[in-house]
Amino acid sequence: MLNETHPTLEEIQERFEQWRRDKKGREKIPETLWAAAAALASRHPVFKIAEALRLNYNDLKERASKGSIGTPGSPAFVEFKPVPAATVSECVIEIEKPGAKMKISFKGGVDVFELSKSFWGAGA
Repeated sequence: MLNETHPTLEEIQERFEQWRRDKKGREKIPETLWAAAAALASRHPVFKIAEALRLNYNDLKERASKGSIGTPGSPAFVEFKPVPAATVSECVIEIEKPGAKMKISFKGGVDVFELSKSFWGAGA
């Protein structure tokens, strides 16, 4: 049975085969078939669709990308809300060198590499 709202790759493949059997000469692929093939790109890789339907990959890719923006039912604007930062636990860093020892306790991030360079006098 044909699923008109979201036809499967196999159903679209059957439509293409029927059209190929009935077409006359070098008739162009109807826009309805192109649209159905392009709509499959939201559920299948374009190369798989092109191979199964015997279509030019680049033509199908172009049509699929055009159909993905501004299609009915697709949102015109998508809002991304920031994710709250994970709670940061306390961190303790101890660095030693002959004659000196440093212990730092903090919450949050720190550049340990730069801190170590500074302590050992590297790059100074």
